[in-house]
Amino acid sequence: MKKLILPVVCLMLFSFTSDNIKLTDEERNFAINELTQAKKQLMNVLDDLSDEQLNFKPSEADWSVAEGVEHLAISENAFHDMLTASLEAAADPTRREEVKM
Repeated sequence: MKKLILPVVCLMLFSFTSDNIKLTDEERNFAINELTQAKKQLMNVLDDLSDEQLNFKPSEADWSVAEGVEHLAISENAFHDMLTASLEAAADPTRREEVKM
């Protein structure tokens, strides 16, 4: 499961785009390859698990693998929507002092 976290996070981060950012063909191909490989790895791991393994919870307080993957998918969509709305909103000049660079 730990090996799944990095590819899923990469998938989430690369799913956001901006009109101001232009990737080279090499960068785009690299990103596409990484995302494709991450998806294949995730699907291979999930395909190897039985329904019992996918839904196993060590305790009531813990999540199953299926719940974790579902949470990541739902969260990615919600985060994408929030980020898109934030980028479309006008900047608030009163918060300029809060920006640290």
